Amino acid sequence: MLMQIEIEKRIPIPPKKVVGAPAKYPWGVLKIGDSFFVRDKQIRTIGPLASNTGRKLKKKFVCRTHNGGVRVWRIK
Repeated sequence: MLMQIEIEKRIPIPPKKVVGAPAKYPWGVLKIGDSFFVRDKQIRTIGPLASNTGRKLKKKFVCRTHNGGVRVWRIK
């Protein structure tokens, strides 16, 4: 016995749901020229994280050591 399945058109695909912990840093909300400061514990990890996140978000970030920590700016 064949099952009758209705074919539908123009049904929009819902947005993908992201499951996981909230972002530790405000990458997605930074506007060009905005920055945030990270204390000295994350100095070695924030640069690669900024680079990888920038690639994923199609944005560009730059990091500089500053006052005992690192300041991260969005530049593109």
